[in-house]
Amino acid sequence: MKFLAHVVCVVFTWRESEKKCYFRGNGFSMSKIDDVRGVISGPRQFCDEGGDLRQLAEEDQTKGCVHAVNQDSKAETIGDPKTVDDMASCMRHCQGQKDCTHFVYSGTSKLCTLKKGRMELEEREDAVTGPRSCDASCFASGVEYGEGGLLDVSTMSTTVPADCQALCAAEPRCRAFTWKTQTKSCEFYGQGFSKNKKVGVAGAVSGPQEFCDKGGDLYRTEEQDAAGLLEDAVVDELPNATYPSSVHACIHPGIGSAAPDIAEPRKVEDFDSCAKSCRDTQGCVHYTFNEETFLCALKSGRPVFTTSSREQTGSRSCDTSCFVLQVDYWGAPDVLPSLKTTAATDCQAACAADAACKAFVWREGPSECFFKGSGFSQHKSIGAKGTVAGPAVFCDLGGNLREAEDADGHARGDSHESEGETN
Repeated sequence: MKFLAHVVCVVFTWRESEKKCYFRGNGFSMSKIDDVRGVISGPRQFCDEGGDLRQLAEEDQTKGCVHAVNQDSKAETIGDPKTVDDMASCMRHCQGQKDCTHFVYSGTSKLCTLKKGRMELEEREDAVTGPRSCDASCFASGVEYGEGGLLDVSTMSTTVPADCQALCAAEPRCRAFTWKTQTKSCEFYGQGFSKNKKVGVAGAVSGPQEFCDKGGDLYRTEEQDAAGLLEDAVVDELPNATYPSSVHACIHPGIGSAAPDIAEPRKVEDFDSCAKSCRDTQGCVHYTFNEETFLCALKSGRPVFTTSSREQTGSRSCDTSCFVLQVDYWGAPDVLPSLKTTAATDCQAACAADAACKAFVWREGPSECFFKGSGFSQHKSIGAKGTVAGPAVFCDLGGNLREAEDADGHARGDSHESEGETN
């Protein structure tokens, strides 16, 4: 699918050497280059009528990348449409939602519809489609990458590179993109792209998969790619799984828990019924099932493991889809005592039981959990051998480590945590 929006002039550039004018539309600020000799730029509006190039550039950075006017997107919708004040509010709404890569806004109804995956544009009157963010602070002008690592992914004709980033974010294999002025098209790169980097390429703008406002950094992405650290790091299989089934992988046979019961244990049909009861009960983070009495005890606190031949203990969920390999937070304060366990899912259960815990790290060497509080994200270390990290929120409840890091960064602001021991 290809789409090229009609470009309305917003600013101009005059080049003395050519005695020629060039006209730019929305998104012009993303390609800004300072201190260029023999060049004059200005706004569309005459100066004596209030034209202000700096103000226009600031506005463009906020919403200038939104250019798909009278264009809807057929991509999958996230939740129900929401009424908002304006398009900028719709973009902020997208930025606050997991998996949102772009949005559709209607000026008449003021309905904001969030989308995930690739933009799939189609004509619809009064609809405006835009990417998650216009922030281009992590883009680099004059940078592109050779054919090594180039992905065979359908491109999109667009006047702004922000659309390329939205498409890259929707493609799991994509690590970086390049947008080219001449062709108005995107190129997408996977693992190994950094080996073919070219600089000083006229009309090329490149950026990382991760949105700039979420911490995207092209140069850091290149370094991680060169070091082989950008391979998919999601935990597909729980280390030290006790059962081959992923649903039962975190169950400890012959182990009970002395943690507080939420209510009196009750009889259930089987172990799976006990697990489901925990998932359906607010505040339950783990449970024990007695194979002899069929009693199911739902637990609200961190696991306190005991030896019990007739019991089995499991975390609320064995879902590890929000766990990440080789990530640690060295130096971040520990807000809870560590916990010895062979299963990283127990770390999440303990973390979820205490509001002070924002994320956990399980280290394979000592088979031990460490619990991190506010300020943890500034201590992130990628490539830590034998570690599993995850958020306090269970994966099946929408837990997302990157979002937890983002939330921590926003909450921290300029303050820094200094209390507690570090590991």
